[in-house]
Amino acid sequence: LDPLLLSGPSSSCCLSLPRSLLLLFLASLSPTPPTTNHHHHHWNIYELTKLLAVSRSFCLPFVQDRAMSFVLLKDYGWYIATGAIVAYLSYKAFTVDDLKTRRKKLSSRRENERLKRADYYRSASEAKSSKTSRRLRQRNTSSLENLPFFTSAPSPTPYDYDTRSSAEAKSYISSLVPRIEGGGPPFVPDSLKLAISIARVQNRPLFVFLEAPAADVTAQFAEEIFRSIGLTQFLASNFVCWAGTLRDAGVAEGYNLAKNLGVQATSESVLAILEIASDSREGKNKQKCQVRVLAMDTASFRSPEHVLQWAITAQDAWKHNVSKKRAEASRRHIVNEQNQEYEQALFRDEQQLEREKAQKLRIHQEHTAKAAAEKKEQLERNRRKVLRESFPKEPEAGGDGVVEIRFLFPDGITRAVRRFKLDEPAQILLEFLDSQEILDSDGKLIPTSKLRLVTRYPRKVISITPSRTIRQSNFSGPCVLCVEENLVPL
Repeated sequence: LDPLLLSGPSSSCCLSLPRSLLLLFLASLSPTPPTTNHHHHHWNIYELTKLLAVSRSFCLPFVQDRAMSFVLLKDYGWYIATGAIVAYLSYKAFTVDDLKTRRKKLSSRRENERLKRADYYRSASEAKSSKTSRRLRQRNTSSLENLPFFTSAPSPTPYDYDTRSSAEAKSYISSLVPRIEGGGPPFVPDSLKLAISIARVQNRPLFVFLEAPAADVTAQFAEEIFRSIGLTQFLASNFVCWAGTLRDAGVAEGYNLAKNLGVQATSESVLAILEIASDSREGKNKQKCQVRVLAMDTASFRSPEHVLQWAITAQDAWKHNVSKKRAEASRRHIVNEQNQEYEQALFRDEQQLEREKAQKLRIHQEHTAKAAAEKKEQLERNRRKVLRESFPKEPEAGGDGVVEIRFLFPDGITRAVRRFKLDEPAQILLEFLDSQEILDSDGKLIPTSKLRLVTRYPRKVISITPSRTIRQSNFSGPCVLCVEENLVPL
C-alpha cells in the first residue's frame, strides 16, 4: 500500500494521515495488531479511540484550509471513509458480547422485581381475606351456608334459602308492634325466608327494618316514624315489610342479614329495601331467588316525610328494574321466536334441499341406467348386424337336400324366410335367429337365450340338439316355425 499512499501530496503532514488510517485499518482486521517497538499487545476500544484522536489531529490543519480539504478529500477521501467504517464495525464487534450480557442482566433483574411484587400482592390479599372475625370463625358452618347472599352488584348471585326457625322473629315483632302507635307497617310475623318468599310471589320489593339492640334513639325513631299513617299505608300498599334485631344471639337472622348487607357497626338501626326476583334458571318448585339492594341507610331520618321520600325513590328504582327486566324478557321472547322460526325455515330448506338432491340423484341414476341400456342394446344390434353379414350364403332354391323354413316372430307380423341344407347342423337355426332383430311388444331386443321354436300343427316345442342335423330333427320339407319368447326359464 505504500506506493498508493505516496502518490498523494508530498507534504509530510499529508503522508502522516494515510499511514495513521492504515494503522487503524490493520488494527481492526487482525486480533494481534502490528508490532510497535518490538512489544506485542492487544488492541482495545480505548487505544482505538486514541488512534482516532491522533488521526483527527493530523486532519485538522487540512480541514481548516478549504484548498487542502479539497485535496484531502480528492486524494484520501476513500481511505478516510473506509477507516471510519472499519472503526465503527470494530467497535460494534468488540462490544456486542458486553451489550448482550448487560441486556440479559437488566431483563433478569426486572423479571425478579415483577415476581417479588406479585408475591407481595398475593400474600397481602390472602392475609386480608383470612382476617375473619372470631365470632364468625366460631359459628357453625351449616348456619353460614343457610344465610342468604345479598349483593348490590348488577349480576346478583342466587342462593338457596333453607328452612330456619321463626321463633325469634315472631318474638321480636310481637314486642315491636305494641310500641308503635297504630301498629305500624304490617310486618310479616315470621322468618326472613317466609318474607322473601311472599315478596317473590307478590312481585313486590321487601322493606326491612333492623333495630339496634340497645339504642334509645332507635326506639324513639321506630315509635315516631312508623306511627305516620301516610308512611304506613304507603309501605303496606307497595312493600312486603319485615323487621328484625341486630342482636347476635340465637338464629340472629337480622344480624346475619346486616353482615351480608355490608353493615360494619351494629350500634345504629338500619333501613333497607331489597329487590326479590325468581331465578329463571331453576324450576318452579325449587326455592331459589336473586336478591339485590335497592336502597339502604341508617335510622338517621328527621321525619316520616324523609323516610317516605326515600322509599318512593327506592320504589321508582324497583319499577325501573322491573320494566327493564320485562323489556329484556320480551326481547328474549321475540329473539327466541325468531330463532325458532329461523330454525324451522332452515329445517324446511334443508329438507327441500335433501329432496332435490335425492331427485337429482334418482334422475342421474335413471339417465345413467338408460344410457347404459341403450349402449348395450346398440352393441347387441351391431353384433347381430355383423353376424348377419358373416352368415353363410343361402343355398339356391330347388337344389337337392335344401329345405325352406319360414319363421314367424313374436309380434305376429314380422316374418323371415330362408333356405337351409338338410345336412347342416340344427344349431344353425338358432344362429339364424341370433342374427335377426327380434323385438318384444315394447320394442326391445329379445335375447336369443329366451327364444324357442314351436310348430303350429300340431303345436310342439322343438328341441335343438347341436350334434344333430336338420334332417335328423325331422325337417324334411317346407315348414313354418313360430318364434316365441320363453317366459318361464328352463
